[in-house]
Amino acid sequence: MSSCNLSINEILSNQIKKFWEQEEVTQNSIRSREENECETHFQNSFSRKTDGRFSMKLPFKENIHTLADSRNMALNRFLGVEKRFTRDSQLKITTRNL
Repeated sequence: MSSCNLSINEILSNQIKKFWEQEEVTQNSIRSREENECETHFQNSFSRKTDGRFSMKLPFKENIHTLADSRNMALNRFLGVEKRFTRDSQLKITTRNL
């Protein structure tokens, strides 16, 4: 004796259809100037090191030299943390154990 069962779930079927439509890769996608620059940056700076790890330069939207004053801000914050450690030895010990 043989039996055959068939069940159709329209909701599930539509959800799967929408998923695959959304995930479909189109060959004719038009990329923005920024996306093209990002792709070029990746192709020019991507490499694999001798230990097997991948390496890539960080992309910047603007010229890196516009960050000129950030070094002084970072140094001042570092010195502020050092002062806090000097004043509060328990904080220094707690932070060291993290």
